[in-house]
Amino acid sequence: MQDTNSEYHRFVNYYHTNKDKLFTYLMYRLGFDRTFAENLMMDVFLKAYKQLDQFNSQEDSFQIWLFTLTHDHLENHLNGRKKKTMSLKKWKKEHSTEVDEVEYQMSEHVENKQVQYLFVLLKEEDRELIALRYLQGLKLKEISKITGKKEETIDSKLSHALEQLSELYKRVYLKK
Repeated sequence: MQDTNSEYHRFVNYYHTNKDKLFTYLMYRLGFDRTFAENLMMDVFLKAYKQLDQFNSQEDSFQIWLFTLTHDHLENHLNGRKKKTMSLKKWKKEHSTEVDEVEYQMSEHVENKQVQYLFVLLKEEDRELIALRYLQGLKLKEISKITGKKEETIDSKLSHALEQLSELYKRVYLKK
């Protein structure tokens, strides 16, 4: 067992490395409700500190472990919805122009108010997946670990989320 002082310092380092990423994720996931995001972030970091002995650095990065705790914590507050959709690769082929524009907006203009406005209009589960994939840059395998869903399911749900975001983008900004 590590002494309490070194455990505390290790956690402080983890906190400083991950606090901005986690806050951004929570803001997007919660529809930019800053107060709720701040409160949940405090809850998650407190929970992480209390469970630090359960973190296995040989198995996961702290970020993946932290986002898994966050996902589980949010699931206690929010309801997910399921819907079958086609794979992300297939949908991207069929909608390449719209996907390129949406992915560009997501990757290059995350702070853009237009993107934030559209993001709030998505279902909570869609916001989570897009936030993990495009804001945090996580791979499907990592998202699978965090959410407990199969990679294929995540791929399909991302396809649906991007389709919804694309449709919203066209309706709101391209007036189609």
